[in-house]
Amino acid sequence: METSHPTVLAIDDHAATLDLLVDLLELEGYQVECADSAAAGLNRLRYGPADLIVVDLMLPDLSGLELSRRVRARSNLAHVPIVLYSAATGPGWEQACLAAGADEYVAKPFDIDKLLSIVHTHLAPVAAPR
Repeated sequence: METSHPTVLAIDDHAATLDLLVDLLELEGYQVECADSAAAGLNRLRYGPADLIVVDLMLPDLSGLELSRRVRARSNLAHVPIVLYSAATGPGWEQACLAAGADEYVAKPFDIDKLLSIVHTHLAPVAAPR
C-alpha cells in the first residue's frame, strides 16, 4: 500500500518562520513548498493546488485575508484548507480570518501541538492509503 505525501504550501515573508514550518511539517511526513509573499504563493497555485495552505496574516504585498479571498474565489482551489496565523490576537482577528475563507486561525507564537493537530485533521483524508 502506498501513502501519498500531502503538500503544504507555507507562505511567510520571514525566513525563520518558514524554516520552522518546514522542519515541523517535514518531520511529520509532509512535503512543504515555500513562498515568501502572497504573490509568490498565488503564482505557485497556478500550477495546481496544494493540499493545505499555511499563511501569515501580515504579508508585505497582500494580507493573508486577501490571499484567502482570492484562493476561495478560484473554483479549482476552493476546497483547499487554509490555516492563517498571526501575532495579532483576539476574537476579532479570528473572526476576520474565518470570514475571509480561512478554515483555521492560529496565534503566534505557535502552540506546536495545536498547529500540528490542525494540519493532521485537515490532511488525514489526503494521507490515507491508496
